[in-house]
Amino acid sequence: MRQSCSRWACRPARGIPECEANIQHQAVQTSAARGCAKIRQIGSCSIPAAALLAATARSEYGVGTRGPVRPMASGQTRNPRFRGLDMPRPNLLFLMTDQQRFDALGANGNRCIHTPNLDRLAASGANLQGYYSNCPVCVPSRCTLFTGRYPHSHRVRENHTLLEDGREIHLFRVLRQAGYTLGYVGKNHLLEAGEFANFDFVDLEEEFRKEPAQRRLAEHYRARREALEQAGQPEIWRAGEFHDLPEECTRTHRTAMGALRFLEGHPADAPFCLCVSFADPHVPHQALRRFEGLYPAESVALLPRREGELAQKARRFHIKWRSQKADTADEAGMRRYMAVYYAMITYVDEMIGRLLGALRE
Repeated sequence: MRQSCSRWACRPARGIPECEANIQHQAVQTSAARGCAKIRQIGSCSIPAAALLAATARSEYGVGTRGPVRPMASGQTRNPRFRGLDMPRPNLLFLMTDQQRFDALGANGNRCIHTPNLDRLAASGANLQGYYSNCPVCVPSRCTLFTGRYPHSHRVRENHTLLEDGREIHLFRVLRQAGYTLGYVGKNHLLEAGEFANFDFVDLEEEFRKEPAQRRLAEHYRARREALEQAGQPEIWRAGEFHDLPEECTRTHRTAMGALRFLEGHPADAPFCLCVSFADPHVPHQALRRFEGLYPAESVALLPRREGELAQKARRFHIKWRSQKADTADEAGMRRYMAVYYAMITYVDEMIGRLLGALRE
Protein backbone atom coordinates (compact mmCIF):
# COMPACT_ATOMS: atom_id res chain seq x y z
CA MET A 1 0.00 0.00 0.00
CA ARG A 2 1.29 3.46 -0.91
CA GLN A 3 1.65 5.86 2.01
CA SER A 4 0.16 9.27 1.37
CA CYS A 5 3.27 11.14 2.52
CA SER A 6 5.96 8.95 0.93
CA ARG A 7 5.90 10.71 -2.46
CA TRP A 8 6.92 14.00 -0.86
CA ALA A 9 9.21 12.76 1.90
CA CYS A 10 11.96 11.60 -0.48
CA ARG A 11 12.33 14.83 -2.43
CA PRO A 12 16.06 15.39 -3.12
CA ALA A 13 17.85 17.93 -0.95
CA ARG A 14 17.29 21.47 -2.25
CA GLY A 15 15.44 19.94 -5.20
CA ILE A 16 18.68 19.21 -7.05
CA PRO A 17 18.71 15.79 -8.80
CA GLU A 18 21.95 13.86 -8.68
CA CYS A 19 22.18 13.97 -12.48
CA GLU A 20 22.99 17.69 -12.38
CA ALA A 21 26.10 16.94 -10.36
CA ASN A 22 27.17 14.11 -12.68
CA ILE A 23 27.56 16.07 -15.88
CA GLN A 24 31.25 15.87 -16.77
CA HIS A 25 31.21 17.61 -20.12
CA GLN A 26 28.85 17.83 -23.01
CA ALA A 27 28.83 19.50 -26.38
CA VAL A 28 25.71 18.81 -28.37
CA GLN A 29 24.90 20.44 -31.67
CA THR A 30 21.55 19.74 -33.25
CA SER A 31 20.32 20.28 -36.75
CA ALA A 32 16.57 20.43 -37.14
CA ALA A 33 14.73 19.24 -40.22
CA ARG A 34 11.24 17.91 -40.79
CA GLY A 35 12.39 14.71 -39.16
CA CYS A 36 14.23 14.04 -35.93
CA ALA A 37 17.22 15.98 -34.68
CA LYS A 38 20.62 14.39 -35.20
CA ILE A 39 23.22 14.49 -32.47
CA ARG A 40 26.34 15.75 -34.21
CA GLN A 41 28.80 15.67 -31.36
CA ILE A 42 28.72 14.36 -27.83
CA GLY A 43 31.52 14.79 -25.36
CA SER A 44 32.01 12.73 -22.23
CA CYS A 45 28.68 12.78 -20.44
CA SER A 46 27.49 10.52 -17.64
CA ILE A 47 23.75 11.10 -18.24
CA PRO A 48 21.53 10.78 -21.32
CA ALA A 49 20.80 13.86 -23.40
CA ALA A 50 17.14 13.58 -22.39
CA ALA A 51 18.11 13.97 -18.75
CA LEU A 52 20.43 16.85 -19.61
CA LEU A 53 17.54 18.78 -21.12
CA ALA A 54 15.39 18.10 -18.06
CA ALA A 55 18.16 19.21 -15.70
CA THR A 56 18.79 22.36 -17.76
CA ALA A 57 15.10 23.23 -17.74
CA ARG A 58 14.99 22.88 -13.96
CA SER A 59 17.91 25.22 -13.36
CA GLU A 60 17.52 27.80 -16.12
CA TYR A 61 13.81 28.03 -16.84
CA GLY A 62 12.22 26.96 -13.57
CA VAL A 63 9.88 24.43 -15.17
CA GLY A 64 8.72 21.05 -14.05
CA THR A 65 7.50 21.58 -10.50
CA ARG A 66 6.04 18.55 -8.78
CA GLY A 67 2.39 17.77 -9.15
CA PRO A 68 0.14 17.08 -12.14
CA VAL A 69 0.57 19.05 -15.33
CA ARG A 70 -2.82 20.06 -16.72
CA PRO A 71 -3.43 19.22 -20.38
CA MET A 72 -2.78 22.08 -22.80
CA ALA A 73 -3.74 22.79 -26.35
CA SER A 74 -1.26 21.63 -28.97
CA GLY A 75 1.59 24.11 -29.36
CA GLN A 76 0.71 26.10 -26.23
CA THR A 77 3.62 27.07 -23.98
CA ARG A 78 2.86 26.98 -20.27
CA ASN A 79 5.92 28.69 -18.81
CA PRO A 80 6.16 32.37 -19.82
CA ARG A 81 9.94 32.22 -19.68
CA PHE A 82 9.90 30.08 -22.81
CA ARG A 83 7.89 32.65 -24.75
CA GLY A 84 9.88 35.01 -26.88
CA LEU A 85 13.09 33.01 -26.54
CA ASP A 86 14.96 32.44 -29.76
CA MET A 87 15.40 28.72 -29.12
CA PRO A 88 15.56 26.03 -31.81
CA ARG A 89 12.89 23.40 -31.22
CA PRO A 90 13.81 20.37 -33.35
CA ASN A 91 11.40 17.51 -33.73
CA LEU A 92 12.34 14.57 -31.50
CA LEU A 93 11.76 10.93 -32.38
CA PHE A 94 12.63 8.23 -29.84
CA LEU A 95 12.85 4.70 -31.27
CA MET A 96 12.96 1.97 -28.65
CA THR A 97 13.16 -1.82 -28.92
CA ASP A 98 12.80 -4.37 -26.14
CA GLN A 99 15.37 -7.09 -25.42
CA GLN A 100 17.57 -6.27 -28.38
CA ARG A 101 21.20 -7.02 -27.58
CA PHE A 102 23.80 -4.36 -28.31
CA ASP A 103 25.46 -6.72 -30.78
CA ALA A 104 22.21 -7.60 -32.58
CA LEU A 105 22.95 -4.75 -34.96
CA GLY A 106 25.01 -4.63 -38.12
CA ALA A 107 26.57 -1.32 -37.08
CA ASN A 108 27.98 -2.99 -33.98
CA GLY A 109 29.81 -5.71 -35.86
CA ASN A 110 27.16 -8.42 -36.35
CA ARG A 111 27.73 -9.78 -39.86
CA CYS A 112 24.72 -12.07 -39.78
CA ILE A 113 21.89 -9.68 -39.00
CA HIS A 114 20.31 -7.29 -41.54
CA THR A 115 19.53 -3.87 -40.02
CA PRO A 116 20.18 -1.35 -42.83
CA ASN A 117 18.02 1.47 -41.44
CA LEU A 118 19.38 1.31 -37.91
CA ASP A 119 22.89 1.03 -39.36
CA ARG A 120 22.37 4.26 -41.32
CA LEU A 121 21.16 6.01 -38.18
CA ALA A 122 24.22 4.84 -36.30
CA ALA A 123 26.51 5.99 -39.12
CA SER A 124 24.92 9.46 -39.38
CA GLY A 125 24.68 10.18 -35.65
CA ALA A 126 26.29 9.04 -32.42
CA ASN A 127 26.65 5.32 -31.70
CA LEU A 128 27.38 5.20 -27.98
CA GLN A 129 29.67 2.29 -27.09
CA GLY A 130 30.26 2.94 -23.39
CA TYR A 131 26.65 3.28 -22.27
CA TYR A 132 25.53 1.22 -19.29
CA SER A 133 22.34 0.67 -17.29
CA ASN A 134 22.70 0.10 -13.56
CA CYS A 135 19.25 -1.55 -13.54
CA PRO A 136 18.87 -3.43 -16.84
CA VAL A 137 15.16 -4.18 -16.46
CA CYS A 138 12.44 -2.65 -18.68
CA VAL A 139 10.67 -0.16 -16.42
CA PRO A 140 13.56 1.02 -14.19
CA SER A 141 15.86 1.64 -17.16
CA ARG A 142 13.18 3.56 -19.08
CA CYS A 143 12.44 5.69 -16.02
CA THR A 144 16.12 6.46 -15.62
CA LEU A 145 16.47 7.37 -19.30
CA PHE A 146 13.63 9.90 -19.25
CA THR A 147 14.27 11.39 -15.80
CA GLY A 148 18.06 11.30 -15.60
CA ARG A 149 17.81 9.87 -12.09
CA TYR A 150 19.00 6.64 -10.55
CA PRO A 151 16.43 3.94 -9.69
CA HIS A 152 16.95 4.53 -5.97
CA SER A 153 15.88 8.16 -6.56
CA HIS A 154 12.87 7.72 -8.85
CA ARG A 155 11.99 4.62 -6.77
CA VAL A 156 11.22 2.29 -9.68
CA ARG A 157 13.34 -0.84 -9.27
CA GLU A 158 11.21 -3.58 -10.84
CA ASN A 159 8.67 -3.97 -13.63
CA HIS A 160 5.62 -4.07 -11.36
CA THR A 161 5.93 -0.32 -10.61
CA LEU A 162 5.58 2.55 -13.11
CA LEU A 163 6.74 6.15 -12.71
CA GLU A 164 4.24 7.61 -10.27
CA ASP A 165 1.83 10.28 -11.50
CA GLY A 166 3.10 13.75 -10.65
CA ARG A 167 6.14 12.52 -8.76
CA GLU A 168 9.04 13.08 -11.13
CA ILE A 169 10.17 15.72 -13.61
CA HIS A 170 10.70 13.80 -16.83
CA LEU A 171 11.55 14.81 -20.37
CA PHE A 172 7.97 14.75 -21.65
CA ARG A 173 6.86 17.21 -18.95
CA VAL A 174 9.64 19.61 -19.88
CA LEU A 175 8.86 19.40 -23.59
CA ARG A 176 5.15 19.89 -22.95
CA GLN A 177 5.85 23.13 -21.13
CA ALA A 178 8.09 24.18 -24.03
CA GLY A 179 5.15 23.91 -26.43
CA TYR A 180 5.82 20.49 -27.95
CA THR A 181 3.11 18.19 -29.22
CA LEU A 182 3.59 14.82 -27.51
CA GLY A 183 2.95 11.33 -28.87
CA TYR A 184 3.57 7.90 -27.36
CA VAL A 185 3.04 4.68 -29.31
CA GLY A 186 3.66 1.06 -28.42
CA LYS A 187 4.81 -0.56 -25.21
CA ASN A 188 4.50 1.67 -22.16
CA HIS A 189 6.47 0.21 -19.23
CA LEU A 190 7.23 3.78 -18.14
CA LEU A 191 4.41 6.09 -17.01
CA GLU A 192 1.33 5.68 -14.85
CA ALA A 193 -1.95 6.36 -16.64
CA GLY A 194 -2.45 9.90 -15.31
CA GLU A 195 0.67 11.19 -17.05
CA PHE A 196 -0.76 10.34 -20.46
CA ALA A 197 -3.46 12.99 -19.99
CA ASN A 198 -0.76 15.48 -21.02
CA PHE A 199 -0.06 13.74 -24.34
CA ASP A 200 -1.77 14.69 -27.59
CA PHE A 201 -1.59 11.20 -29.10
CA VAL A 202 -1.47 7.92 -27.17
CA ASP A 203 -1.65 4.45 -28.75
CA LEU A 204 -0.40 1.90 -26.23
CA GLU A 205 0.26 -1.77 -26.84
CA GLU A 206 -1.41 -2.52 -23.52
CA GLU A 207 -4.65 -1.41 -25.22
CA PHE A 208 -4.26 -2.41 -28.87
CA ARG A 209 -3.24 -5.96 -27.91
CA LYS A 210 -6.98 -6.48 -27.34
CA GLU A 211 -7.75 -5.92 -31.02
CA PRO A 212 -8.84 -9.02 -33.01
CA ALA A 213 -5.74 -9.13 -35.23
CA GLN A 214 -3.41 -8.91 -32.22
CA ARG A 215 -5.34 -11.57 -30.34
CA ARG A 216 -5.05 -13.87 -33.34
CA LEU A 217 -1.25 -14.09 -33.11
CA ALA A 218 -1.38 -14.38 -29.32
CA GLU A 219 -3.81 -17.29 -29.56
CA HIS A 220 -1.62 -18.92 -32.20
CA TYR A 221 1.35 -18.80 -29.83
CA ARG A 222 -0.71 -20.09 -26.92
CA ALA A 223 -1.87 -23.07 -28.98
CA ARG A 224 1.72 -23.81 -30.01
CA ARG A 225 2.91 -23.76 -26.40
CA GLU A 226 0.10 -26.09 -25.34
CA ALA A 227 0.90 -28.53 -28.15
CA LEU A 228 4.58 -28.58 -27.18
CA GLU A 229 3.75 -29.17 -23.54
CA GLN A 230 1.48 -32.06 -24.43
CA ALA A 231 4.34 -33.49 -26.48
CA GLY A 232 6.64 -33.30 -23.44
CA GLN A 233 8.61 -30.32 -24.78
CA PRO A 234 7.60 -27.35 -22.60
CA GLU A 235 10.84 -25.39 -23.01
CA ILE A 236 10.24 -21.78 -24.10
CA TRP A 237 13.03 -21.87 -26.67
CA ARG A 238 11.19 -24.58 -28.61
CA ALA A 239 8.22 -22.26 -29.19
CA GLY A 240 10.14 -19.78 -31.32
CA GLU A 241 8.92 -20.05 -34.91
CA PHE A 242 8.36 -18.53 -38.33
CA HIS A 243 4.62 -18.14 -38.93
CA ASP A 244 2.28 -17.49 -41.87
CA LEU A 245 -0.15 -15.04 -40.26
CA PRO A 246 -0.60 -11.58 -41.85
CA GLU A 247 1.74 -8.76 -40.88
CA GLU A 248 -1.21 -6.89 -39.41
CA CYS A 249 -1.27 -9.47 -36.61
CA THR A 250 2.19 -8.51 -35.37
CA ARG A 251 2.73 -5.88 -32.69
CA THR A 252 5.65 -4.45 -34.67
CA HIS A 253 3.38 -3.62 -37.62
CA ARG A 254 0.65 -2.26 -35.34
CA THR A 255 3.12 -0.03 -33.48
CA ALA A 256 4.52 1.37 -36.71
CA MET A 257 1.04 2.10 -38.06
CA GLY A 258 0.18 4.05 -34.91
CA ALA A 259 3.36 6.10 -35.26
CA LEU A 260 2.60 6.81 -38.94
CA ARG A 261 -0.87 8.08 -38.00
CA PHE A 262 0.73 10.56 -35.62
CA LEU A 263 3.29 11.76 -38.19
CA GLU A 264 0.78 12.05 -41.02
CA GLY A 265 -1.65 14.04 -38.91
CA HIS A 266 0.88 16.43 -37.36
CA PRO A 267 1.38 19.89 -38.89
CA ALA A 268 4.83 20.47 -40.33
CA ASP A 269 5.29 23.84 -38.63
CA ALA A 270 4.80 22.66 -35.01
CA PRO A 271 7.52 20.91 -32.96
CA PHE A 272 6.75 17.40 -31.76
CA CYS A 273 8.22 14.65 -29.63
CA LEU A 274 7.16 11.13 -30.52
CA CYS A 275 8.25 8.03 -28.61
CA VAL A 276 7.83 4.82 -30.61
CA SER A 277 8.31 1.87 -28.29
CA PHE A 278 8.54 -1.45 -30.14
CA ALA A 279 7.85 -4.47 -27.91
CA ASP A 280 9.84 -6.77 -30.18
CA PRO A 281 12.16 -8.65 -30.16
CA HIS A 282 10.84 -9.50 -26.68
CA VAL A 283 9.27 -12.93 -26.19
CA PRO A 284 7.19 -14.52 -27.56
CA HIS A 285 9.58 -15.02 -30.46
CA GLN A 286 7.48 -15.21 -33.61
CA ALA A 287 8.75 -14.00 -36.98
CA LEU A 288 7.13 -13.58 -40.37
CA ARG A 289 7.71 -16.49 -42.73
CA ARG A 290 9.09 -14.22 -45.46
CA PHE A 291 12.25 -13.70 -43.38
CA GLU A 292 13.00 -17.41 -43.01
CA GLY A 293 15.04 -17.52 -46.20
CA LEU A 294 17.12 -14.58 -45.00
CA TYR A 295 18.17 -16.50 -41.91
CA PRO A 296 18.68 -20.20 -42.64
CA ALA A 297 19.30 -21.72 -39.22
CA GLU A 298 22.43 -23.58 -40.29
CA SER A 299 24.10 -20.29 -41.29
CA VAL A 300 23.45 -18.46 -38.01
CA ALA A 301 26.65 -18.13 -36.01
CA LEU A 302 26.36 -19.01 -32.33
CA LEU A 303 27.57 -16.44 -29.85
CA PRO A 304 30.81 -17.27 -28.01
CA ARG A 305 30.42 -18.93 -24.64
CA ARG A 306 32.87 -19.61 -21.83
CA GLU A 307 32.70 -22.55 -19.48
CA GLY A 308 31.37 -21.42 -16.13
CA GLU A 309 30.65 -17.84 -17.25
CA LEU A 310 27.36 -17.68 -15.33
CA ALA A 311 29.25 -18.26 -12.09
CA GLN A 312 30.75 -14.79 -12.52
CA LYS A 313 27.35 -13.12 -12.84
CA ALA A 314 24.52 -12.35 -10.44
CA ARG A 315 22.62 -15.39 -9.17
CA ARG A 316 19.54 -14.19 -11.05
CA PHE A 317 21.17 -15.00 -14.39
CA HIS A 318 21.72 -18.63 -13.40
CA ILE A 319 18.20 -18.99 -11.97
CA LYS A 320 16.54 -17.70 -15.14
CA TRP A 321 18.82 -19.80 -17.36
CA ARG A 322 17.78 -22.96 -15.55
CA SER A 323 14.11 -22.09 -14.97
CA GLN A 324 13.57 -21.37 -18.68
CA LYS A 325 15.33 -24.63 -19.58
CA ALA A 326 17.89 -22.79 -21.69
CA ASP A 327 20.46 -25.28 -20.45
CA THR A 328 18.64 -28.03 -22.39
CA ALA A 329 18.94 -26.40 -25.83
CA ASP A 330 21.24 -28.07 -28.33
CA GLU A 331 23.14 -26.18 -31.04
CA ALA A 332 20.46 -26.76 -33.69
CA GLY A 333 17.78 -25.42 -31.34
CA MET A 334 19.86 -22.36 -30.49
CA ARG A 335 20.53 -21.58 -34.15
CA ARG A 336 16.84 -21.84 -35.02
CA TYR A 337 15.85 -19.65 -32.09
CA MET A 338 18.45 -17.03 -32.99
CA ALA A 339 17.23 -17.06 -36.62
CA VAL A 340 13.72 -16.17 -35.41
CA TYR A 341 15.13 -13.52 -33.07
CA TYR A 342 17.19 -11.90 -35.84
CA ALA A 343 14.20 -11.97 -38.18
CA MET A 344 12.09 -10.08 -35.64
CA ILE A 345 14.76 -7.39 -35.39
CA THR A 346 14.99 -7.10 -39.17
CA TYR A 347 11.25 -6.54 -39.33
CA VAL A 348 11.47 -3.83 -36.67
CA ASP A 349 14.25 -2.27 -38.76
CA GLU A 350 11.99 -2.40 -41.84
CA MET A 351 9.22 -0.57 -40.00
CA ILE A 352 11.70 2.02 -38.73
CA GLY A 353 12.63 2.59 -42.35
CA ARG A 354 8.98 3.38 -43.11
CA LEU A 355 8.87 5.89 -40.25
CA LEU A 356 12.05 7.60 -41.41
CA GLY A 357 10.66 7.73 -44.93
CA ALA A 358 7.54 9.45 -43.62
CA LEU A 359 9.72 12.02 -41.88
CA ARG A 360 11.64 12.76 -45.05
CA GLU A 361 8.37 13.31 -46.94
